[in-house]
Amino acid sequence: MADKVITILEKMRKAEPLELRITGAKCSGFYAEIYIIKALLFYRSYYGASPDCIVWDDELTEAVKKFQKDNSFNPSGIVDEETWDALLKR
Repeated sequence: MADKVITILEKMRKAEPLELRITGAKCSGFYAEIYIIKALLFYRSYYGASPDCIVWDDELTEAVKKFQKDNSFNPSGIVDEETWDALLKR
C-alpha cells in the first residue's frame, strides 16, 4: 500500500510542485493530496486520526509542524518540497 501511495505522490510531484497550507472547511481540488498527506503522516505516527480526504484541519497542521521539527526543518506547517521529499522516504 505504501509503495502505491509513494508512486502516486512521485507522479504528482513531477507534474506540478505542491505547496499546501489550507485551513478551514472543504479544500476544492486538493482532496487527494490532503488524503495522501494525512495517510503518510498517519503511517509515520504523526497524525492520530484515520485519514479523511477533504479537510485540512488544525490537527493536520500541527502534525506537519511536528514532522518538520523532528526532521530539522522550519516547522511552518506548509508541505513544501523539502517536506515532501522527507515524507516520501521509506
